[in-house]
Formats: sequence, structure tokens, C-alpha cells
Amino acid sequence: MSTASQKATPDSTNRPPKSLVTLVVLFVALLLAAALSEGVYDIAFANLALDLSGLVSTIGLVYCAGYGVEVAASLALGPLLDRRDPRAVLVVSFLLKISVFVLIGLGSSFLASRIWVIVAAAAAVDFVHQVGQMALFVLLPRLVDEETLVKVQGIGASARAASQILSPVVAGLVISVMPGAHGLIAAAGFQTVALLLLMAFTAAARSHDRTPAASTKSSREPEAAQETEPAGSDVLPS
Repeated sequence: MSTASQKATPDSTNRPPKSLVTLVVLFVALLLAAALSEGVYDIAFANLALDLSGLVSTIGLVYCAGYGVEVAASLALGPLLDRRDPRAVLVVSFLLKISVFVLIGLGSSFLASRIWVIVAAAAAVDFVHQVGQMALFVLLPRLVDEETLVKVQGIGASARAASQILSPVVAGLVISVMPGAHGLIAAAGFQTVALLLLMAFTAAARSHDRTPAASTKSSREPEAAQETEPAGSDVLPS
């Protein structure tokens, strides 16, 4: 065997495939859009409750109801998501949040004497949001292989942490430009972007699953076996 055939493959073969880069970019963008929407609607619901009631205590009521239902969703629905289609659950959660944001955003002038509607809407949105977050966690292992999952989730964890820092900053700017119920329209816009990114991400995951990466990896194994095989193993004894 010549020494040229034993040389290592070029560095270009060690680069991540374009499909993996696309997956990571789409997933990071999805997390960022969802986090921006969450930051905007958290502040928008609290400000709207204060504007309609004139009572600072209603802000605490909105946050108490919101975080309370998130705990309830985690305990009650977490074990059930494995028995459902997580992608369908996630899509429905996006659509429900968009619908609530648009309805409250356009109809807030009729809710001046119905502060309980704002509290109930905020709680419902937080409940649906928590279910969607859990559905995304269940969906990922069903879309990509184990090696890709580790890379996507690792970078996604960093993106999620960064988005939690960036989200309040962007949300404050949005609310300053679109105060009151108008901020919910902006939140609906971010949710729509997140929904579109989810569809693009699932399509990219299917495309990545069809790439010949696994077959390329398996094709290297016989070559490695040949290189480690003793030189005289193919010589028959006389």
C-alpha cells in the first residue's frame, strides 16, 4: 500500500455540512424570535392591566397568574407530550398566542371595566407558551440524530441564555414605541416569525436527515479496518 493512500483527508472534510449550519442558524433564530415575543408580551400585559385598572396591584396579579399556570402546565402536561405530536402542539401554541395577542391588541378599548379578561388572557398565554416550550424539547430528538442533537442543543442553550438578556432590552424599546395594547401586536409579529422559522427548521431537519453523512461515516470504517490489518494477514500459509 502506498503512503499516499494513507494520508489523512483534507481539513475541508472536517468542516460541518451546510445542512447542519442551516439547522443551527434556524434554531437560534427561532429561539430569539420566541424570546423577544415573550419579553414584549410580559411587559405589555402588565402595562395594559395597570392602564385599565389604575391599580399597581394588578401587575402583581398578572405575573402571579402567569407564573402559576406555567408551573401547573409543567406538572400536568409534561408527561403527556410524549403521547402526542409535539410539532402539532407547538404549531397550535403559536397560533393560539397570535390569536390572543391580536384580539386583545385590537379590542383593548372595550375591556376598560373587565380587567379579569387581561389577567385571564395573560395566564392563558403563559400556559400555552410553557406547553410549547416543552413540546419543542420533545420535538428535537425526533427530528435529528443524536450527534446533530448535541450540537444543536448546545448552541441553542447559549442562544437561549443570550436571548433572555437581550429580550428585556428589545421589549423595553418596543413598548416605548408601541405602548399599551399595541405592544401585543408586536408580540404577535414576533410569534409569526417564530412560527415560520419553526416550519423552516423542520424542513431543514428532514433535508439534513437525508444527507449522506451517515453513509460516509460507515464507509470509512472498512478503510480504517484495512489500515489496521496486519500486512501479512492476506498471505496464506504454505
